Amino acid sequence: MCGLGAIIIKENKDKDKYKSKLLNMSNLISHRGPDQAGFLEYENILLSHLRLPVMDPRNLGRQPMSVDNRYAIIFNGEIFNYKQIKRRLIERKYKFYSNSDTEVALNAFIEWGEECFNLFNGDWIICVLDKIQRTFIVAKDGLGTKPIYLYEDKKIMALCSELKGFSAIESLEFDENRFGLSPLTLYGQNITQFKNIIQIEPGFIWKFSLESFQVEKKLWFNPLQHLIEIHPS
Repeated sequence: MCGLGAIIIKENKDKDKYKSKLLNMSNLISHRGPDQAGFLEYENILLSHLRLPVMDPRNLGRQPMSVDNRYAIIFNGEIFNYKQIKRRLIERKYKFYSNSDTEVALNAFIEWGEECFNLFNGDWIICVLDKIQRTFIVAKDGLGTKPIYLYEDKKIMALCSELKGFSAIESLEFDENRFGLSPLTLYGQNITQFKNIIQIEPGFIWKFSLESFQVEKKLWFNPLQHLIEIHPS
C-alpha cells in the first residue's frame, strides 16, 4: 500500500500555497507509506508519493521515479508478472537500476505507451507525467480495488489515495443528493458522498491536459469482454 497525491494548478500564482497543501495532504495519509516520501514539481503540477517498499526497499525505488527527462511515474499496487515484462524490455536494450515493478511499469509505458496496460496482470494505479505532451495520465486496473479520488474546483484539480487527504485543500462538504437509495447511488460507481469529489473507475484511463485542463476519459478494459469460457456441461 502506497499513498499518491497530485495537484494541477490552474493559476500559477497560487503555486507556493498549494505546495504546503500537498505536504499537508501527504501528512494526512502518511500511514499508507511510512518508509519513504518523494515530491516533484514541474510547471503547474505537483506530485507526492508515500512508499511502503515491498520488492526493493532501497532508495532506488523511491518515487516519483524518472529514467529520462520526459516521463515521471507514481505508482500504487503490484504488477504480478513484472519479471516477465522486464525480460522483454531487457531484450529491447532497456537498462534497470532497481528491482521494483514501478521501474518496469515506467519503461513499459515508454516502450508501448498506453498499450502497456494490457500486459499488466495486477492490482494497481499508475500515474504518468509527460513533460513534452504536458499531460498527466491516471490509469486503473480492470478490477480497481485500489482507491484514487479526484477533487476539482475553479483553481485546481487534485488527486489523492484517500478522501480525507482533500481536507488539506478545502473543508469537505457532504452532497445531500448522494445519500439514500437512488439511481445515482446504486449505479454511480465513481461517486462519493462529498461535493466536487469523485472516484476514478476501474479499467479507465484519465488524461489531464496541463494547458487546457480538459480531461479525456477512455475505457481500456471491460470485464464483459474478458469473460472466461465455460463449457455448457
